[in-house]
Amino acid sequence: DGLGSYLSSALSIAEGASGSESALTETLRDATEEMRLMLHTAEVGDSSIGFIIGTHRLKLQRQCEAAGFSFEWQVNDTSRIEHLGPSGALNIIRIVQEAVANAIRHSNGNCIRISVHESEVELRLEIADNGVCNTVSRLDGHGIQNIRKRATEIGASVEFEVNGALGGLAVVLMLPLKHDDSVDPQSN
Repeated sequence: DGLGSYLSSALSIAEGASGSESALTETLRDATEEMRLMLHTAEVGDSSIGFIIGTHRLKLQRQCEAAGFSFEWQVNDTSRIEHLGPSGALNIIRIVQEAVANAIRHSNGNCIRISVHESEVELRLEIADNGVCNTVSRLDGHGIQNIRKRATEIGASVEFEVNGALGGLAVVLMLPLKHDDSVDPQSN
């Protein structure tokens, strides 16, 4: 609360001091948004994937549309993932954010689709674009490495499908509905 109050005050001061967006204003806005994200994921940690990423739908849609991409959302409510917790919820949000940012930056496409499908044993979260997938440039970056690391941390697997659902790259996260105690995701 204290940090949030200081950031909000500094943001108000910076916005009032300048008629245009300054680097300070943008940085403070980003810091405030990051703090809200951390607090929010602490509250929704063991919710459904649909709810967790649904809370960020408008921000993701605005980000896509500002970059000239159409945005498709095929996410319904899903089962709760009891073993996920707040850090797992944050990892899922970060995976979605990274996949969307990578598609905007590298795909040369104009459409991004986020979809979730549930089977009896797992959830399949897919972030797909309709761009061009040069596997060398799109699958070797730091963002992809971070997606892999975050997936491992939550006991999920991740695949990168070339010529995926929309023709470009599809980042597919498969998260078991039940936690398998015999598998330690930290040991991979």
